[in-house]
Order: sequence, then C-alpha cells, then structure tokens
Amino acid sequence: MAPLTGPAQPLILPAGAELLPGIASVGGRIALQVRQPDGQVQILLVDPRDGAATVLVTTTP
Repeated sequence: MAPLTGPAQPLILPAGAELLPGIASVGGRIALQVRQPDGQVQILLVDPRDGAATVLVTTTP
C-alpha cells in the first residue's frame, strides 16, 4: 500500500453520533463502530487514502 500523502480527509458524522471503541484494519481500510443518534450501531469501512466510507453492517437499537 502506498504511503499516505496530502491532507487528512474528515469523516463527517451526524450530530449526536458517537464513535465507539474498537478500531481494526480490514483490507487496507479502517473499520470503525459508530452509534447513530437513533441508537443503531454501524460498522463503517473507511479508506484512509481518500476518506470514502462504506457502511458494512447496521444493527437495530
């Protein structure tokens, strides 16, 4: 994987969302747990090169 260059890309979460403990690397992307304001928990895969985020899993509250 190429080294990261340039400015970091922000991950924008909705107001009231909470980043939960538990970060992992998955295929060069970063897996993050986020509790949404409605109580759902999502696992996001974030590409550190461009900040693109994909929802992998959503749970019900």
